[in-house]
Amino acid sequence: MPEITIQEVQDFLLKNKFHLKPNQREVSFPVIKRIHTRLQKGKIFSPIKVSDDKIIDGHHRFICLSILGINVEEVAGGNNLSVKNNFQWTEVRVVSDDYDSEEEIQYYFQKYDL
Repeated sequence: MPEITIQEVQDFLLKNKFHLKPNQREVSFPVIKRIHTRLQKGKIFSPIKVSDDKIIDGHHRFICLSILGINVEEVAGGNNLSVKNNFQWTEVRVVSDDYDSEEEIQYYFQKYDL
């Protein structure tokens, strides 16, 4: 099972067109890497929450599903004030910071890896 690199993710975001728009300027590579690995093992995640063609919840899942060519399931998400931004995927930075706390990492490990 091939591992993904931060450069591959950044290149993917720069070179591809997507039907949904981002609602944030950066994403966490460690989170992407964990989701990507789990998806390759056949794990199933909850749908991406969307409002007005913008992702409300699920940027990391959306990126990983798109990279792997897996159908992106969408559900209506709550509209909030931040939906009014106009970010583009070419502006999204892939950062090395881990957005998950140690407790969240352990929770997802228990949920998906055991």
